[in-house]
Parts: sequence; structure tokens; C-alpha cells
Amino acid sequence: MKVLGEALARQLRAAARPLAESGWQSPAILICPYSGNTSDLAEPCPKQQPSLPLTFIFLLNFQSWYASGVGVSSTCLDTFQDLKLGKKHKYIVFSLSDDLKEIIVAKTSADSNYESFIADLPETECRWAVYDFEYDAEGGAGKRNKLIFVSWSPDDAKIKSKMLYASSRDALRRALVGITAEVQGTAYDEISYEAVFDKVKRLR
Repeated sequence: MKVLGEALARQLRAAARPLAESGWQSPAILICPYSGNTSDLAEPCPKQQPSLPLTFIFLLNFQSWYASGVGVSSTCLDTFQDLKLGKKHKYIVFSLSDDLKEIIVAKTSADSNYESFIADLPETECRWAVYDFEYDAEGGAGKRNKLIFVSWSPDDAKIKSKMLYASSRDALRRALVGITAEVQGTAYDEISYEAVFDKVKRLR
């Protein structure tokens, strides 16, 4: 594998930040200052980044790990509009394409049962989702709806998948205009109906 230069290292650390903020404690990544030569590193890097607790070293290939060029399929935008304006769907689940070059629609559903939505988020695979969250407003003010963006990165997902989804998230999120709140989950209890309701009820 190849070694990242310092500029790319900064980008990778930025991509990894969502994992750290969500409490991810898998072995950290050591990024070595490097001249830019693409030859393999013969010896382990002697300099540790003080901010990263090291368990072992990954030497990362930038093109396969940092998905800055991932695009968003036009179908994602059309399907989102169908949910937001047409109310044709209750939720949409998004994933990376098999070649990891594009964000695609993995599933749509009109099922209003929140547990059905949870069941469509795999135990060991990352996903993104948009859910049309309905709840009773406080004070008897009637029903309310909020569009929730969910970043699903389960603890048991592969580290490479976590990195790819974390670094590609913004491409999808920026394309979906009208999202009210965002939820990140590494376990199902973090994205339960109660957990999401606790978040949205504080929104104005």
C-alpha cells in the first residue's frame, strides 16, 4: 500500500472526525509526514501524531479510502423530492454503488411503522437515510413532521466502509435541501424513535 502525503492526511483526519465524535474506538490511524514519493514505506513511521491513540498502523491508499470524488445519482434527488413534496415515500435508504463511485437509492418505503425503517438499516453495513418523522407536538398543538437525515455507521461495519461513508456523507447531505435535523447512529438505540423524538422536539 502507499503512504499519504501531509495534505491528504489532513483531509483523511477531517473525514475520520465524525467517527471520533460518535465514540468510535477501533484502532486509530497513523498518518506519517511524507515527501510525496509513491514508493512503499520500507520501515514503520517513527513519528506518531500526538492526538491519535495508536494501536497499530494503517498505510492508506488515498484513492480507495478517501472518496472525495463520489457523486450523487440524480435518482437520489428525484426520490428525495418525491418524499419531501409528493409524500410518496416515508423513508429513503441510500448506499454507495458497488464500484464506490456514486451514491444511489438502496430502498424506498411508504411503511409508516418506524420499526420497519430500523429493520432496513443493516447490522454490519453503513447507510444513509432520510425519514419523514411525524410526532405529536407538545401542548396539544397537533401533528408535526420533520425530515431527518440519518448517518448509520454500526460498530460492526468494516473500518474501510466507515471511512468511505464518513468522507462521502457531505456530498449527499448538501444535495438534500430541506433537512430539518441530523442523527448519527452506531447502535440501534441511538436512532430509536425515542432518541430521534428527543432531538426533534427541541427544534423550533
